[in-house]
Amino acid sequence: MKNNYTIFKLGKINLLNNALILTIFMILFIIEMPNAHAQQYYSATDSVIMPTSGGTGTWGRGFKFTPNRDVWVIEFGKRVPTTGNYSFAIWEDATQTKLIDQVSQVSQPTQWVYEPIDSVIKLSANVTYIMQLYGNSGYYYGTSSQISQDFTYIDMTYCNTCNSSTFPTLSLTNYHYGTPDFIYSLRPPMYGADNAGVSKLISPNIFCAGNQDVIARIANEGANQITQVDVYWEIDGTPMGSTRINTLLDTAGGQFPADTTIRLGSYNFVDPMGTEVKVYTSMPNNSVDTVNNNDTLIKKVVPSLAGYFTIDNTAPTGRSNYN
Repeated sequence: MKNNYTIFKLGKINLLNNALILTIFMILFIIEMPNAHAQQYYSATDSVIMPTSGGTGTWGRGFKFTPNRDVWVIEFGKRVPTTGNYSFAIWEDATQTKLIDQVSQVSQPTQWVYEPIDSVIKLSANVTYIMQLYGNSGYYYGTSSQISQDFTYIDMTYCNTCNSSTFPTLSLTNYHYGTPDFIYSLRPPMYGADNAGVSKLISPNIFCAGNQDVIARIANEGANQITQVDVYWEIDGTPMGSTRINTLLDTAGGQFPADTTIRLGSYNFVDPMGTEVKVYTSMPNNSVDTVNNNDTLIKKVVPSLAGYFTIDNTAPTGRSNYN
């Protein structure tokens, strides 16, 4: 069992004639089965926006940081004011070892643009690294130490009249220059060319017994954009049908959303012992999904307990009184 949540929402409690009157509006148990769910991706700098542009000659600009946990870098990104020749590098600070050196293939000035990394890199917790962008044209800069909660920002790092073979030894506090970024995940990427997954069961969540919509979030975790994927659902092992998504699901860090929500249907959830809901994807881009440990999500949901109940030791135990 992966998670076991118990949520209590209580009404007011009154003490009347030594009797405790308790109004209980809602009790919910949600049990999530131990199935893998879709990968989540994050920006290292939260796509920081710096207001000022400058820069001449050849230069290196970036930031020094320490991961608070292991992360996997899957894409590089940059926001620059002009076209030019740029390259990315990640250095291990203590040893001055360069982990990757990659020429940027994308040039779209004034906006954040991300591109796949040549080879996924693992950055280890509590090791200090430098993310550096090298170029021969303009860059943005400004005062900021903005960074994802999974990292600790240390300072801005730079070199002048240099290239991607130069380890940056100069620094400024509370600045972002460059501006480079990277997209990362908190577990090893699963990838696969055409790879769709179920990331969340949105509904039913907290609910009273009765008809409820079944809504799920579907995500693209592969290397290709997805333009079509089938989504199936079951209730207590009984197939309930399928729905085809024809919405574009972009790759992580792409220009368009990488996930979407879909209403699969509705069901009358009344079993007080719980109902198992299963949602799974199939045939993204009309191709076999070769990464299957994120395809399926199973949850057991229980309707809320609703009504007016008392805890009164002066009254006999009954359907609405407990002592």
